[in-house]
Amino acid sequence: ANYDALSELPNRSLLGDRTAQAMTHARRVGRPCALIVLDLDRFKLINDSYGRSAGDALLRQVGERIRGAVRDGDTTARLEAASFAVLAADLARADDVLNVTRKVHELFKVPLSIEGHEIHVTLSIGASVFPRDGDNFDALLGNADVAKHRVKASGGKGFQFYAAAMTREATERIELENALRTAVARRELELHYQPQVDIASGRIRGVEALMRWRHAERGWIPPGRFIPVAEESHLIQPLGDWALGEGCRQLAAWDRAGHYDLQMGINVSAVQFRSAGFVGAVTRALRAQEIDPSRLELELTESELIDDREVAISVLGSLKKLGVRISVDDFGTGYSSLNYLSRLPVDCLKIDRSFVVRVEQGGRDAAIVQAIISLAHSLGLRVLAEGVETKEQLRFLRSHGCDEAQAHLFARACATDAASSLIAARSLKVDL
Repeated sequence: ANYDALSELPNRSLLGDRTAQAMTHARRVGRPCALIVLDLDRFKLINDSYGRSAGDALLRQVGERIRGAVRDGDTTARLEAASFAVLAADLARADDVLNVTRKVHELFKVPLSIEGHEIHVTLSIGASVFPRDGDNFDALLGNADVAKHRVKASGGKGFQFYAAAMTREATERIELENALRTAVARRELELHYQPQVDIASGRIRGVEALMRWRHAERGWIPPGRFIPVAEESHLIQPLGDWALGEGCRQLAAWDRAGHYDLQMGINVSAVQFRSAGFVGAVTRALRAQEIDPSRLELELTESELIDDREVAISVLGSLKKLGVRISVDDFGTGYSSLNYLSRLPVDCLKIDRSFVVRVEQGGRDAAIVQAIISLAHSLGLRVLAEGVETKEQLRFLRSHGCDEAQAHLFARACATDAASSLIAARSLKVDL
């Protein structure tokens, strides 16, 4: 028999078979799966107080509620007594388990009605993740059970991963995501600006707008922490739209201060670039501030332009008709062919810093940088080097005809007032 007689849910045996299938799929596609064990708190007390028939009715309703909280492709099973399990397959990230457990906890805030009694139920929940916490069903189930017992030992009504560090990391990510949802409304986000400098003259040709987050309680949160969360939670599009509007607003403010030839570079995420209303959003941002479109340079990574190439070419074509400039960020780290690159209506290649920081050593990285500069110029494109840290690197770039640089050697990204002072000086020359 593969089903539990009381709850009519899959039993341990069927759960084991489905877990084996999920692990095989996970190995093939490189996405994790997880086993979640859920145990009713104080079930013995409820059973003793209301009787066995009420206890059985409670277990049936609990099973139904858990099944209602999980995704269609997941398996809800009854293991024994007051213990249930969920197999969460094909997860995008291991900490997506939290989405399941949050739904479960939310559903159980409502009391269950059993034989005329309203019974409040809480659950102790533990989870293990394949392949990190085990490579077979028994190991995963055992480790999820260990995590569940840790919750029981600390008073129940909670959740833990088998790996305690992951519980902290996942909780931190959820808290960060929730705070990020209100960051724009609370005016916690701001743009900092890093100058882009003409190497030959030292003239500040433009700036790149970089998003920063000053949390009301935690202070500055590094982009490396909140940008991935924004991308995974689909918050990157509203944040990107905000950055586009704010960057254009600041460019208009610099216009009023007399800096009419300054260019503004703004990063665009893959989600934002492929959204149906992206070109319209760019158009509205420019018109709202009455900015010449040629002074806005949208920065897209090479990998963004490789996925679904025909769509990328179509969107870029629409942006070019609008008059906006396009730069390819982190160039050299992707896999675009020269034939494809020649078809893209772009204006600038930005050499990734991973190549720039090693040009002094000669060899392969120096040859790649030289080749990118030569390639860009043959296609009529500008070249900007990112991450220039030393005068030796700057000399190399200048000697090989690189047009511009953006780096700490000239200036770090800074807040609007500091950036305005740099722009007013008009140049940032480094003595070589």
